Amino acid sequence: HGMEIWKSDGTAAGTVEVKDVETVASSVFVLNNHLFFNFSHLGSRLLWDANVGGAAITLNPWVSDGTAAGTAQLLSLDPGNGDLIPTSNFPLGGGIDLLASPTGLWATDGTPAGTTQLQPGTLTSAGGFTPALGTVFFTGLDSSFGYELWKTDGTSAGTQRVTDIAGGSASSEPNQLTPFGSTLLFSATGSSPYTQLWKTDGTGAGTTPLTSITPGTVNYIQWITSLGSVAVFACNLPASGMEVCVTDGTPGGTALLKDIRSGTASSDPLAPVRLGGVVVFTAFDDATGQELWASDGTAAGTILLKDINPGAASSLDLNSVSISYVPSPANVLGGKLYFIADDGVHGRELWRTDGTPAGTALFMDLDPGAGSGDPAQLTVAGGRLFFVADDGVHGRELWTSDGTAGGTHMVEDIAPGAGSPVIQSLTAIGSLVLFSADDGVHGQELWRSDGAAVGTFLVQDIAPGATPSSPLGFTDAGSDVFFAANDGVTGFEPWDVPKAALLATYQDVPAGYFAWRFIEALTVRGVTGGCGNGDFCPGQPITRAEMAVLLLAARGTPPPPATGTRFDDVPLGFWAGPWIEELAREGVVSGCSANPPLYCPGNNLTRAEMAVLLTLARGENPPPATGTRFGDVPANYWAARFIEKLAADGITSGCGGGNFCPDLAVTRGEMAVFLATAFGVPLP
Repeated sequence: HGMEIWKSDGTAAGTVEVKDVETVASSVFVLNNHLFFNFSHLGSRLLWDANVGGAAITLNPWVSDGTAAGTAQLLSLDPGNGDLIPTSNFPLGGGIDLLASPTGLWATDGTPAGTTQLQPGTLTSAGGFTPALGTVFFTGLDSSFGYELWKTDGTSAGTQRVTDIAGGSASSEPNQLTPFGSTLLFSATGSSPYTQLWKTDGTGAGTTPLTSITPGTVNYIQWITSLGSVAVFACNLPASGMEVCVTDGTPGGTALLKDIRSGTASSDPLAPVRLGGVVVFTAFDDATGQELWASDGTAAGTILLKDINPGAASSLDLNSVSISYVPSPANVLGGKLYFIADDGVHGRELWRTDGTPAGTALFMDLDPGAGSGDPAQLTVAGGRLFFVADDGVHGRELWTSDGTAGGTHMVEDIAPGAGSPVIQSLTAIGSLVLFSADDGVHGQELWRSDGAAVGTFLVQDIAPGATPSSPLGFTDAGSDVFFAANDGVTGFEPWDVPKAALLATYQDVPAGYFAWRFIEALTVRGVTGGCGNGDFCPGQPITRAEMAVLLLAARGTPPPPATGTRFDDVPLGFWAGPWIEELAREGVVSGCSANPPLYCPGNNLTRAEMAVLLTLARGENPPPATGTRFGDVPANYWAARFIEKLAADGITSGCGGGNFCPDLAVTRGEMAVFLATAFGVPLP
């Protein structure tokens, strides 16, 4: 059938051609012969460019929901009228996306009938979509007016040029569109040849320049960040070079904020990231080199966060081929920005800042001493930071962090020993990351990780054996993840995998299982690793010994060594001994027999016992029971006050029908829900 689009659920039977788009000799052609360069998502569908037949090659958008019936050409242009190559798409809401292309602006619901051109014959190009003031602003090209500021509501009538800033066919080239209070800030070139800061309320009359910075001499604006009542931006002035400026939205309140590198030399402030009430950015001065700065919008509050590499040497390498070396909003976790810096002592390591000098520090020396851990590909997913680093022992492996030193560790030694699995294309997909890696056996293949060793594994050996399939371009599109890979037979082709299949760490706990999120949360936290062989055994009753271990692990309380003297049936060396004895020491458990002292570690845990243990482990002393919460738990029931307390805390709602079923055994799946809820474990 030629080059067509396929999908796979990871089995041979489930690996099928989605649709034979071109049934004659010519095949579907994807721009530049690189399928992965043109994948983008359109709601729950995948969008790409293809050519179908004809002597003239005209690229048009196709869409797919992963089924043959749902794979169709979105729009067709006659050969010779130009390609309709989507350069970007923007979700407008209400099931409508905006598609920008060299032929103009389109609105689509993903069907041919629902795809219309906005302002045809007038608007010939669009980009830089920015929602603000109840509409979407963008930069549009009109042959009569050049590049100017436009806005749209997704209809042709509601798509209009805001004003003609440059006049005539000259272009003002609006850039850096940034919402600011009840206005939109942007840079543009007016009647003079210089770039100025402008603001608009969405009307022509309300679009004015903020020109108090030496009128006519601001010749470049690099970025704009709103901080509430003011906006900080980088601007180039003849007297100070590229420095940090500020505006309150008025001409009088627009000025140079700080000349970091005094004189006409530029400090070149770059990579702005907003953290709370400040913007953090990199800047260069002759005394400290390239370091991290912060500003709250005042001159006094524009400060060097830390001279990480003391003196004129720079700690930040902005010329690295890895984007991870440049601070990015994507690297913010828990209100802190993670970045890579070299202090001249520890090598290139992982640092973080909360936007204050006191909160800027080395987070972890991954390769202790002067060696560099060289962390890269910083990616936040599921409330965790993932990255690739070398600890000097295991090679460049996958690491993760929950923002604490104790929660920062190598996930798995994928290529055992000092070898490197060559991790590439680290991509956040929901609560986990996808990436390609070579474990030394299967070649470069598709892997996933949720941050736990048991949850880090090869998804599929697409090119069997040591031959690499080199998957890349992972694109989240509704219920599927699309990517490009080479199976060694057909070359690089598009593949897809159901997202539900990726999300499940355990074979017996699919993503639709009622306790899936809770089981995954405990796994990522290191509380559990399942019951073995890739399973969790969610329906299996949990024993009193297992409960002791899981409870303290979920609470984050490591026990001291056991003595073997507390219970006769928990001798020294018993696998759960330390946890059982710690719970007994705290008064959470007293065993199942006083004389002789027994714990009954192999007995199944009941729901009533679970209520007592969780309540006491949380340090709570419940009031007397009312006997009115559950029909099968009267006030005089031995565990009634603990059960009612658990219900009052929102940890349980019973077993249904107004009952609690106190004597039923607790399953491993149910216990995951109870533990994660009781101790506030973050859910994916």
